[in-house]
Amino acid sequence: MARPALEALGAAEFAGADPGVASLKDMALLSAMDLMLLGYVQAIAMMRTVGTTAADTAGEVEMWLAAMLPYGREIAAIVDGGTYDTGGQSVDFDRAGIASLITASREQGVSARFLEAHRVLLDELAASGHGASDWPRIIDRLTIPS
Repeated sequence: MARPALEALGAAEFAGADPGVASLKDMALLSAMDLMLLGYVQAIAMMRTVGTTAADTAGEVEMWLAAMLPYGREIAAIVDGGTYDTGGQSVDFDRAGIASLITASREQGVSARFLEAHRVLLDELAASGHGASDWPRIIDRLTIPS
Protein backbone atom coordinates (compact mmCIF):
# COMPACT_ATOMS: atom_id res chain seq x y z
CA MET A 1 0.00 0.00 0.00
CA ALA A 2 2.78 2.45 0.87
CA ARG A 3 5.14 1.03 -1.75
CA PRO A 4 4.04 3.34 -4.65
CA ALA A 5 4.49 6.41 -2.45
CA LEU A 6 7.91 5.21 -1.30
CA GLU A 7 8.99 4.34 -4.84
CA ALA A 8 8.28 7.93 -5.84
CA LEU A 9 11.18 8.85 -3.54
CA GLY A 10 13.50 6.06 -4.67
CA ALA A 11 13.88 2.30 -4.52
CA ALA A 12 11.56 0.65 -2.01
CA GLU A 13 12.83 -2.49 -0.32
CA PHE A 14 11.03 -4.62 2.24
CA ALA A 15 13.41 -5.37 5.12
CA GLY A 16 11.06 -7.62 7.07
CA ALA A 17 8.24 -7.30 9.56
CA ASP A 18 10.37 -5.57 12.20
CA PRO A 19 10.45 -1.86 11.25
CA GLY A 20 13.61 -1.42 13.30
CA VAL A 21 15.59 -3.51 10.79
CA ALA A 22 15.02 -0.95 8.02
CA SER A 23 16.20 1.85 10.29
CA LEU A 24 19.22 -0.18 11.40
CA LYS A 25 20.08 -0.94 7.77
CA ASP A 26 19.92 2.78 6.99
CA MET A 27 22.31 3.54 9.87
CA ALA A 28 24.66 0.72 8.81
CA LEU A 29 24.81 1.98 5.23
CA LEU A 30 25.35 5.55 6.42
CA SER A 31 28.18 4.31 8.66
CA ALA A 32 29.87 2.67 5.68
CA MET A 33 29.46 5.83 3.63
CA ASP A 34 30.76 8.07 6.40
CA LEU A 35 33.89 6.00 7.00
CA MET A 36 34.54 5.73 3.27
CA LEU A 37 34.25 9.49 2.84
CA LEU A 38 36.56 10.04 5.82
CA GLY A 39 39.10 8.00 3.85
CA TYR A 40 38.64 10.37 0.91
CA VAL A 41 39.27 13.34 3.20
CA GLN A 42 42.37 11.70 4.70
CA ALA A 43 43.79 11.01 1.23
CA ILE A 44 42.98 14.53 0.05
CA ALA A 45 44.61 16.05 3.14
CA MET A 46 47.76 14.00 2.60
CA MET A 47 48.07 14.76 -1.10
CA ARG A 48 47.31 18.46 -0.89
CA THR A 49 50.49 18.85 1.19
CA VAL A 50 52.37 18.28 -2.09
CA GLY A 51 50.10 20.48 -4.20
CA THR A 52 47.77 17.83 -5.62
CA THR A 53 44.24 19.12 -5.99
CA ALA A 54 41.38 17.55 -4.09
CA ALA A 55 39.68 16.77 -7.41
CA ASP A 56 42.71 14.86 -8.71
CA THR A 57 43.04 12.87 -5.49
CA ALA A 58 39.30 12.15 -5.36
CA GLY A 59 39.45 10.81 -8.91
CA GLU A 60 42.31 8.47 -8.03
CA VAL A 61 40.60 7.34 -4.81
CA GLU A 62 37.42 6.62 -6.77
CA MET A 63 39.27 4.36 -9.20
CA TRP A 64 41.15 2.63 -6.37
CA LEU A 65 38.01 2.01 -4.32
CA ALA A 66 36.12 0.71 -7.36
CA ALA A 67 38.86 -1.91 -7.72
CA MET A 68 38.71 -2.74 -4.00
CA LEU A 69 34.93 -2.92 -3.53
CA PRO A 70 34.58 -6.56 -4.67
CA TYR A 71 36.90 -7.50 -1.79
CA GLY A 72 34.02 -6.61 0.55
CA ARG A 73 32.32 -9.89 -0.33
CA GLU A 74 35.48 -11.79 0.59
CA ILE A 75 35.51 -10.01 3.95
CA ALA A 76 31.86 -10.97 4.43
CA ALA A 77 32.63 -14.62 3.67
CA ILE A 78 35.42 -14.63 6.25
CA VAL A 79 33.17 -13.04 8.89
CA ASP A 80 30.22 -15.30 8.11
CA GLY A 81 32.51 -18.33 8.21
CA GLY A 82 33.91 -17.18 11.56
CA THR A 83 37.20 -18.98 11.09
CA TYR A 84 39.57 -16.02 10.63
CA ASP A 85 42.36 -18.33 9.52
CA THR A 86 42.08 -18.39 5.74
CA GLY A 87 45.69 -17.33 5.34
CA GLY A 88 44.66 -13.89 4.14
CA GLN A 89 46.02 -10.60 5.39
CA SER A 90 46.72 -10.98 9.10
CA VAL A 91 46.05 -8.60 11.95
CA ASP A 92 49.81 -8.20 12.44
CA PHE A 93 50.32 -7.39 8.76
CA ASP A 94 47.50 -4.85 8.90
CA ARG A 95 48.96 -3.33 12.08
CA ALA A 96 52.22 -2.71 10.23
CA GLY A 97 50.32 -1.20 7.31
CA ILE A 98 48.28 1.12 9.52
CA ALA A 99 51.45 2.16 11.35
CA SER A 100 52.96 3.15 7.98
CA LEU A 101 49.86 5.14 7.06
CA ILE A 102 49.92 6.93 10.41
CA THR A 103 53.60 7.75 9.98
CA ALA A 104 53.09 8.99 6.41
CA SER A 105 50.21 11.21 7.51
CA ARG A 106 52.13 12.70 10.41
CA GLU A 107 55.23 13.25 8.27
CA GLN A 108 53.06 15.36 5.97
CA GLY A 109 51.65 17.32 8.90
CA VAL A 110 48.26 15.64 8.62
CA SER A 111 46.35 14.28 11.60
CA ALA A 112 46.09 10.51 11.75
CA ARG A 113 43.14 10.36 14.18
CA PHE A 114 40.94 8.36 11.82
CA LEU A 115 43.70 5.82 11.27
CA GLU A 116 44.66 5.70 14.96
CA ALA A 117 41.19 4.43 15.89
CA HIS A 118 41.72 1.51 13.49
CA ARG A 119 45.14 0.83 14.98
CA VAL A 120 43.71 0.66 18.51
CA LEU A 121 41.30 -2.10 17.48
CA LEU A 122 44.05 -4.04 15.73
CA ASP A 123 46.37 -3.65 18.73
CA GLU A 124 43.63 -5.00 21.01
CA LEU A 125 43.23 -8.04 18.76
CA ALA A 126 46.97 -8.70 18.72
CA ALA A 127 47.17 -8.29 22.51
CA SER A 128 44.43 -10.91 22.91
CA GLY A 129 46.47 -13.43 20.91
CA HIS A 130 44.92 -12.92 17.47
CA GLY A 131 47.81 -11.32 15.58
CA ALA A 132 47.95 -14.20 13.11
CA SER A 133 44.19 -14.15 12.47
CA ASP A 134 42.74 -12.65 9.31
CA TRP A 135 42.25 -8.94 9.89
CA PRO A 136 38.43 -9.02 9.42
CA ARG A 137 38.40 -10.46 12.93
CA ILE A 138 38.41 -6.78 13.89
CA ILE A 139 34.62 -7.13 13.86
CA ASP A 140 34.98 -8.88 17.26
CA ARG A 141 36.33 -5.61 18.68
CA LEU A 142 33.26 -3.68 17.48
CA THR A 143 30.81 -5.57 19.68
CA ILE A 144 30.41 -3.87 23.03
CA PRO A 145 30.04 -6.40 25.86
CA SER A 146 26.68 -6.12 27.60
